[in-house]
Amino acid sequence: MSKINEEFESVKIACLRKFLENQSIQTEELKKERKIQKKKFEDYVDVHEQILLELEESRKVQKEQREKINMMTESNKYCLDIGVELIEKNDKLREELRGMKRKFENIEENLVSQKSQQEQENREILMAKLTEELAEIQKEREVQKKLFENYVDVQERTLLELEDSKKKYKKSKRK
Repeated sequence: MSKINEEFESVKIACLRKFLENQSIQTEELKKERKIQKKKFEDYVDVHEQILLELEESRKVQKEQREKINMMTESNKYCLDIGVELIEKNDKLREELRGMKRKFENIEENLVSQKSQQEQENREILMAKLTEELAEIQKEREVQKKLFENYVDVQERTLLELEDSKKKYKKSKRK
């Protein structure tokens, strides 16, 4: 019986050694797996931190773009007010110009019908004054026209910038 016990003990020891070997192998595999999991987690944390930084930057950009859009909107309102004012002034100048032209035509008709040299000279002086006034009104009208054209150019540039800003905003929003 002692031989059976010895064989049993040796089998038992062999089994225990095999078990310990398997345990050691499994422990090593678990250590490797833990290292892999730890690395994956560190990578995940890095990616997550990067995403948070990008999100924060995106929010800053969006805030800046909203502020820029608000400023452009205010600028557009101001430009529209100026445009309306310029249009009103231009209309008044046109009406004055029409009145001056009528007066000028009336004076021309009266000059033809008058025979007196003195009256003719007086009318010519008056006509010259009206011509000067007419020229001044036309100059002022040209200035108003130029201001209006500048206003339109500013409006177009502002609208282009606003469209560009909206495109950037949409592009950053997609990211």
